[in-house]
Amino acid sequence: LLIAVAGIYASYLYYGALQEDVFNYTYPGTGGAKEEPGGEDGIRFKQVWFLQAVEAMTCVCVGFLGSRAAMSSAGSLGSP
Repeated sequence: LLIAVAGIYASYLYYGALQEDVFNYTYPGTGGAKEEPGGEDGIRFKQVWFLQAVEAMTCVCVGFLGSRAAMSSAGSLGSP
């Protein structure tokens, strides 16, 4: 059980690190005006809310399909 818990926590930490890289990535500049107050040329990913909404809806759909599959397989294992 402790190995499973450690694996879940490690997965969440790794996912968070990857997500932070996506949200903080600055795409190469287009040669125009400076986009960021920090003085970096380039474009930053600004639709974080949209990406998280799509991810949440994907999780809801996968969970729904998984629960339907589990219910149908449990029904087939029931009384003859």
